[in-house]
Amino acid sequence: MSDPVLKLLDDRIQKAVDVALEKTSKPGDSGGGGGSMEYRIELIEKAVQSLRADTNGLMEASGRLVLDAAEIKGKLSQMPTAFQLATWMAGYALALTVLIFAALKFAQS
Repeated sequence: MSDPVLKLLDDRIQKAVDVALEKTSKPGDSGGGGGSMEYRIELIEKAVQSLRADTNGLMEASGRLVLDAAEIKGKLSQMPTAFQLATWMAGYALALTVLIFAALKFAQS
């Protein structure tokens, strides 16, 4: 499991099962966890339902993140490149120079 989200979910599932088993064991009981099997399964089912709700929340959040990333990618693709910016600046400088020389020539006549 290389995905950290899956590892987190696996750890939470194991912790929920451990907590459910601890709640059902009796002090001094040398059995396999004690308590009735139905009660233990009920606790585990409740823990799994809680984890499912958490998983659904994570899925919704990851969906929103994907949409946000797509929006950012779209905005970045609309930005000019460094070459385009340099070309525009050179064009503006040339246009300003032509205007200045035209104004000076017009002022001399």
